[in-house]
Amino acid sequence: MYADILSSRGNNWETVGLFNKEELLSAEQQCEVLRFIRRLISVPMIIEFEGEIIHWRGPAPYLFIPVPEEVSADIKVISAIVSYGWGVIPVQARIGATEWRTSLFPKDGRYLVPIRVSVQRAEDLQVGDRVSLRLEVG
Repeated sequence: MYADILSSRGNNWETVGLFNKEELLSAEQQCEVLRFIRRLISVPMIIEFEGEIIHWRGPAPYLFIPVPEEVSADIKVISAIVSYGWGVIPVQARIGATEWRTSLFPKDGRYLVPIRVSVQRAEDLQVGDRVSLRLEVG
């Protein structure tokens, strides 16, 4: 059944109905496809990119690194599977030698990676710095 659903839809997950409320798949079919995808992505998604640290007066006193648009789109595809609610995505993050658990926040069609004060101090980070970041999603 999964192969029929995927191949008949051109292997485009968005048209399968997972993220499109107007799709004609039943709720049961969507659940079956989600279970299938969960098995497929049992290995975490590893993402590496470079970004500039910004300050955003949001819900916490953190600096943030915006996730590039293309990478954010890739994360959005699996967000229904890995999110624990409110659109946030749990990740293991690393800058330099410092690693920490955090959650990506959705903002303006992209995701933001919060940079804790402890990470800022350990890696001597400031607004405007360009850094290489590694995320493990899932």
